Amino acid sequence: MKIKRIKRHFTDSFHTALENMGARKRDVTSRYNGHFFREPRLDYDELNSIYQSVPIVRRAIELITGHLLKNGVSFTIPDNPKATAEVTALAERVGIDRLFEEAALLTLINGCGGVLLVERDMNPARELNLRRLKGRTPKFSVIDGRFITTTPELNPLSPEFYQPKMYQVVGMNVHPTWFNAFSGLPVSQVLKPMYKYMGMSLIENAYSAIVNDELMNKAIPNIVYRSSVVNYKITGMKEALKMGDEEQLLKYVSDAENAKSILNATICDGEDAVEVVSRELSGLEGLDQRSAYRLSAAFGIAAVVLWGKSPDGMNASGQADWENFYNFVAVWQKRWFDNLRWFYKVLTACVTGRDDVDFELEFNKASLLTPQQKVANDAVV
Repeated sequence: MKIKRIKRHFTDSFHTALENMGARKRDVTSRYNGHFFREPRLDYDELNSIYQSVPIVRRAIELITGHLLKNGVSFTIPDNPKATAEVTALAERVGIDRLFEEAALLTLINGCGGVLLVERDMNPARELNLRRLKGRTPKFSVIDGRFITTTPELNPLSPEFYQPKMYQVVGMNVHPTWFNAFSGLPVSQVLKPMYKYMGMSLIENAYSAIVNDELMNKAIPNIVYRSSVVNYKITGMKEALKMGDEEQLLKYVSDAENAKSILNATICDGEDAVEVVSRELSGLEGLDQRSAYRLSAAFGIAAVVLWGKSPDGMNASGQADWENFYNFVAVWQKRWFDNLRWFYKVLTACVTGRDDVDFELEFNKASLLTPQQKVANDAVV
């Protein structure tokens, strides 16, 4: 009877698979949408290649990561100044700022990344017991998104539906309490499986604008090259064409062009003449400016900040653009606040040996200092 049930189950599953395949073939919209959704996904090699080879992309990403902890963080354990000082000193010794910025950088490039707590005498596949960390100096490893896979929560009644409930880091099962997962830009639910149920790269989000900018960089030199035309006035050209000697004419022009020196000079017969017909170009500056604004809009960073260009308008200082950028950084700080809190929860457990310590933590806003604030800050330092 058991064999019959297995056979019936296999038959039903096979029929279901065939029916689904037929439905996909009949439904043209479904097939097209599947192709459309999978096309934009860039692989990690291409994302990292763009980051390495396109300076403006590198600047946009490093502007964000460099300002996340520009003014540090505020950490306090109420009514326990001694533990506060110890945790702060441990954070500096371990290099939490460096770990956080490195993980954020990889996340903006690849769409996901993370930091793994490394304790060799404990099993990372099980829930982390924070109390066992007392007296230890924690060690962390920053993990690239290429080496992370996830197991999602597929129960629609769960509040964590379509969120990772388990991680595989370099093939090793890791409980979420051990892994500080960073996610990039949010993606729609239908696209989450292609992005490991995490996030999308900032590069991929701006990919279309980056490609258009590269085309613009190639188009402008081509326009300049074609702005002038070399006109050969050859004696007897009409007669040669009537006699069918156009090949000789083409060879003559080709040889004259090939004979150009480094001074861009050419030679021709004494009866012939060569002149350059030029036309004035206009609008190139506007093309280049539109390209800059396109990339600024794609990254969400004002051109004054991203490109270092002078602010537009009389008496404009650019301070408003920088404040808008700092507000943009604050959005990323809010998105990754739980990631920062995970670090300090581990550090607090290392100092106190407890997992129920209430502490206050926040990013210090990255903003421009007024002259009075700068003087006061320098005096304190």
